[in-house]
Amino acid sequence: LTSNQPLAQGDIFIRGASDIERLPKGLAGQALRMNVGATAPEWSAAWTYTAPVSLVGLATNDWTGVPSSVTEIKVILSLVSMSGANHLDILLGTSGGMVSTGYYSVTSTIDTTAAATNSSTVSFQVFSGGAVDAMSGFLTLLKGDGNKWFISGTVARGGAKTSFSTGEVDLGAALTQLRIKSSGVNTFDGSSTAYLAYR
Repeated sequence: LTSNQPLAQGDIFIRGASDIERLPKGLAGQALRMNVGATAPEWSAAWTYTAPVSLVGLATNDWTGVPSSVTEIKVILSLVSMSGANHLDILLGTSGGMVSTGYYSVTSTIDTTAAATNSSTVSFQVFSGGAVDAMSGFLTLLKGDGNKWFISGTVARGGAKTSFSTGEVDLGAALTQLRIKSSGVNTFDGSSTAYLAYR
């Protein structure tokens, strides 16, 4: 370590390939994380947001190219509704394709007079149950040990209802993609929009 290395307030020192090196301070809002090769820390945006996608007229939408280093994803729904009473499915995928088995998923809904529950082993599911029930809110996916992913979240549904979703799945490999779809033949309608935030 030499005394003539340029320094700025907030810089940190790290062990480089052969010597101590300076890592310049990051920008406001950035987070320090390990790089993809797990060889050195780097600054990155606290959250990366995908562009909002209009789901109107679609039955399914895929987000590909999710970095394999991601450990947290938020699926953000804005007034997502369907042409019928199908539930909303979320599938996770690896470089080998979408995983459609092994989910342990439970979803429930409640309103002022009643409650209902549904479960799935082929996807993470969000209770919809009505063609006019637009959903808004977000669901958090969190990476656990190995390649296990856990989901937990709450969305407003149809104005006076709430849907809850929880569960887990072991992907067997790194997550690199995500799919949102109807659980049946319905398509998205209304002003359905969705996007991801991940880090």
